[in-house]
Amino acid sequence: GQDFTAFLSPVTSTLDSTSNIQEAVALFRTYLDGLKDIIECSPCLRMDYNILIGNWIPKYLTECSQNDANRLLDTLQVLISRVQKQPLEHTKFQSSIWQYLSPYVKLKIGEEGPLQLADVSLSLCQLSYTYSDTLKDIIQLFLNNNSTNIGLVRRFLWLLIQQNDLMPLLENVPSGSAEPLEILIVKGWIRCSLLSVDSKNSELSRITNYVAYLPFIADICMDLPSSNDPLIHFIVTTSNKFKAAKDIMERGSLRQRMSRYLTGMDKWVEPFIRQGKSPAIVARIYHIVGLVVSLMPSFVYVKSRPNTVLKGLLDVMFLPLSAYKPDFEPSPDIKTVIAANIHLYIKGLADLGMMHDAYIDRCTEDLVRIYLPWVSGSSRCSLHECVEREDRSARLLLTTVCSAFLKRKAPSPHPNCSQALRFLCLIAKRNSKEHRVISQLVDTCFEHVCDVIMFCDDFHPCKNIAKEVLVLIFESSSFGDEISEKIMEKFGNLCRDYLPFLPGKPFSLFHTVLQ
Repeated sequence: GQDFTAFLSPVTSTLDSTSNIQEAVALFRTYLDGLKDIIECSPCLRMDYNILIGNWIPKYLTECSQNDANRLLDTLQVLISRVQKQPLEHTKFQSSIWQYLSPYVKLKIGEEGPLQLADVSLSLCQLSYTYSDTLKDIIQLFLNNNSTNIGLVRRFLWLLIQQNDLMPLLENVPSGSAEPLEILIVKGWIRCSLLSVDSKNSELSRITNYVAYLPFIADICMDLPSSNDPLIHFIVTTSNKFKAAKDIMERGSLRQRMSRYLTGMDKWVEPFIRQGKSPAIVARIYHIVGLVVSLMPSFVYVKSRPNTVLKGLLDVMFLPLSAYKPDFEPSPDIKTVIAANIHLYIKGLADLGMMHDAYIDRCTEDLVRIYLPWVSGSSRCSLHECVEREDRSARLLLTTVCSAFLKRKAPSPHPNCSQALRFLCLIAKRNSKEHRVISQLVDTCFEHVCDVIMFCDDFHPCKNIAKEVLVLIFESSSFGDEISEKIMEKFGNLCRDYLPFLPGKPFSLFHTVLQ
């Protein structure tokens, strides 16, 4: 029961004044080992616990080895556990130790760091009797930050939901001081699920079990834990519930709540897209975000509102400033995942395009103009699904392809004209029996393809590909009276456009068609 303050003050003062950590590392190790032994072996310590910590902690963590850092974290964990058992107010100690530890936590939560950080941080939270600034900072750092160390975030969240004493304190946060705990937990679950390749991770599975019983989530889908991929199941089920809702208030409430859950998603994914360190995580990001944009576009975009989630996602994933440079070329991994998922984004933009939004129109054109040349030749290209599955996205995509690459009356073809024409060939070949698709091709692309034939030199490759598009349309099994009438109407339009000034052009076209 002796007071150790007088003995330890000179030691900690020496540690604080040490400038060369590497030369004094033996002193630090001896102090930490001795301190841990004293705390563990002495049932009652009479001292000011703040004397045990100081400015030496951030300096030591910055310069020591990872093993030494882990030893310090173990000692701090033991110290916090001892302090927690004392029947005193610990706000000052909590604030002091977080002041020294937080720079290291903020550094490691953005890179690879020991999972002990989550344990120590959670133990610090348990020192709170009231909602302190330190408690708020810790919760915000782990659950409302754009960190890339998802293992650390996942562990902290898993530990947090088990704290029966701490959770009521966090649930009664003063209004306006922070996001409600339930919102932060669901956002944390979505982020961990989005950025974890292993959806069956034991910690993540336990978080999913907890989230499934939260009132709002349980009302949508309580069967989350048993689903193959809980996050995908949640997105699909929420979309279906929104579409099935007849009441405007119910739809508005659902949209508002989901918008809060998804806010910040662009910031979560940005480091992974920019660094490209994990192809598996990047592939999951493009697919999951694509499902969000495709199935719930109104949750991530509101017309005329600046800085929407959709804008942030498109800027990070598809349309960074570098994408507009002539020498832009995505990495092979990015090309592959975009080829496999771009149809999801086109579908979502098509649904939003019903609002006649100039921003959505511009994004759609940029997406097609920049990425169609890269992805159209890929074996995983999914763009054809836009045309085959839905009229709205089919019209949007085909119209955009024509306006970007097959401009009318162009004296020379666009540099990527051949890729666009090959894409149209692919559509015509895959859907020769689909009357709706062939009719859509004629409506949106026929005159543009004819212009390529009329204005290209005879030996230009684009001319032959354009001829192939027409042949595939004429020889399709769905070719009938309705499509014939549409084609005759298109020929009439071409004659009105060109016969008065360039009569040779229509005649050369008809000669080509007859051949």
